Parts: sequence; structure tokens; C-alpha cells
Amino acid sequence: MKVALVAVLVAALVAGAAGTASAQGEAPRRNGLGVAFNHVSLEVAEFDRELAFWTMLGGSSRTVGDGGFAIVTFPDMNVTVRRGQGSGGTEGSLIGHIGFQVPDIQAGETRFRGAGLTVEAGGFPGQRWLTSPSGVRVEILQDPNLTQPIRGHHVHFFNTEPLKMQAWYAGVFGAAPGKRGNFDAADITAATTTMNLTFGGADAATQATKGRALDHVAFSVTNLEAFMKRLEALDVRVDQPYTLQPNGTTALAFVIDPWGTRIELIDQQAGGQ
Repeated sequence: MKVALVAVLVAALVAGAAGTASAQGEAPRRNGLGVAFNHVSLEVAEFDRELAFWTMLGGSSRTVGDGGFAIVTFPDMNVTVRRGQGSGGTEGSLIGHIGFQVPDIQAGETRFRGAGLTVEAGGFPGQRWLTSPSGVRVEILQDPNLTQPIRGHHVHFFNTEPLKMQAWYAGVFGAAPGKRGNFDAADITAATTTMNLTFGGADAATQATKGRALDHVAFSVTNLEAFMKRLEALDVRVDQPYTLQPNGTTALAFVIDPWGTRIELIDQQAGGQ
């Protein structure tokens, strides 16, 4: 029963991630390796408060299953919230924060404060900060060209080897390496544009994500079974092997990068390949 429920949750999640393309009858967007960004996953004790935060931030939420799991959808980034015992926010974690963009930072701040959120000043005029009830740090950046009220923009990693991390995500998942400002970064295909993976330096090793409030990130993958064989040939650490779910169409796997980031891989069309 539990495995079957997971399959239902993932199916709903991936359908949401593919939203724009599938609604238009087009194939979901993928990069050259068949990979696209899907979501960040939170495991939190205070489920209702956490869900309210992400909804007030501007996401569209729906609760799935028994009420202990929800999907909050933003353009190019889903946030899943699951009732659990994740301990510790993003401070000191490999994933230091996640980032969003708004078209007008002052209007965004006014909207967030009006919804009851606490907003912190940033280091420059086009930046603000928020912290979720579970301790997940959220950066808000201004992009005057943005046509949506808010969109997912980046996942910011911190460790002692940012260039090696950049090269690993480029080689393993096909992310396009480059720069975001002064940061080393890599862009990976997302639902409508790209998601930026940002790699910042740290003076000391940061902590693995598994078991923290922000437990993992997730990518959609075409033909996951073959993709996992490729990862195994690359000696990528497997946390949960390829598993076809009881619905016969959804497959899941989990891997862990060399620094301790947990990564979920999802294939919604596994049964048809």
C-alpha cells in the first residue's frame, strides 16, 4: 500500500512538472541526456505551517493522499512538502538556499508582507530573503523582464569544491556549465526555461542533505532504466536502485552526489519504453 501510494504521488508530481508541454500535446522538455529539473523535496514536522509558507510565497498547492504530502507548483520549480522528521534547515547544508525571481522586488516584498511573511533585506536593492518555518532559506531576486509574478530560478550549493561539483553535474546530468554573476554555475532544462544550479565555495565541508528539512532535489529522466546503467558505469553512488512502481508507468531511483546531495530521478513513462 505504501509503495502504491508513493507511485500515485510521483505520478501527480511529474504531471505537474510537465504541465505546460503536456497541456499543449508536446513532449516534455529535456536536455541532450534526457534530463530536466523537477522539484525540491522537504521533510518537515510542522506540515501545515510549511505548506502555508510556500503557498503564501505564490505557489499553487494541492494535497495528495492522506493529507501528509503536498505539491506546491511554481513556474519551473515544484516544492514537495511531506510530513516527516527532517532536522535542520539549509544553514550548513550542501544546499544553502533556493532562489526565485519576481519582476518587481518592492512589489514582491509588499505582497509577501501582506501575506504575513517576514522579509529580510538583501545585500543589494534587487535582493530579499525569507526563511520557511522548517529553516529553508529562500532568496528572491528581481528580473524586470519576467512575465510571471514569481518563478523558480536556482538551487544554490555550497561546498569546498565548487568547480568539481559544476563539472560533475555537467558530466552526469548534462547541465550546461557557465557563470551566474561571480558564481560558477550550470543551467539544466526546466519546464519552460532553465533552472540554474549555482556552486558557491565554503571554508569547511557542508553537511549531506539526506534527513534534513530540504532532503533532496529531483530530476525527470527519459528512459531511467538505461540512464541508471550509465550512472552505475560512472560509479555514481546509488541510494535506491531503479524501481518500476505498481502502476506500471512510473519508475524511481535515488542517487547521491560525491559531496552528499541526495537526488531523486523520476521517469513517468517507464512502462512504454
